[in-house]
Amino acid sequence: RLQNEPIDAAELARAKAGLESSFVLGQDSLFYQAMLLGQYEISGGWRLLDEYLGKIEAVTPEAIQQAAQYHLEPTNRSIAILEPLPAPAGVQPPVQNAPMETVH
Repeated sequence: RLQNEPIDAAELARAKAGLESSFVLGQDSLFYQAMLLGQYEISGGWRLLDEYLGKIEAVTPEAIQQAAQYHLEPTNRSIAILEPLPAPAGVQPPVQNAPMETVH
């Protein structure tokens, strides 16, 4: 749907508010601050952190639609088939499709 019609303005505003609040509230944690500084330093420089909120605010419904048209193509998808390794000798594999226990 994103390829054919722009995202609703209210939905985009909610998404932006969520990203912005988690970014700002995350700054209360020294661990998160250090993690962000490290990630940004590796990917372009820690000073780019100052531009994050402005770049989030600058996203438009049209930009999202263009990105969806470009990236969300069947030729761009990856399909993986995961096959479990055999269990080591003497180890009983877990029962498949067993119902999960409910904790009350």
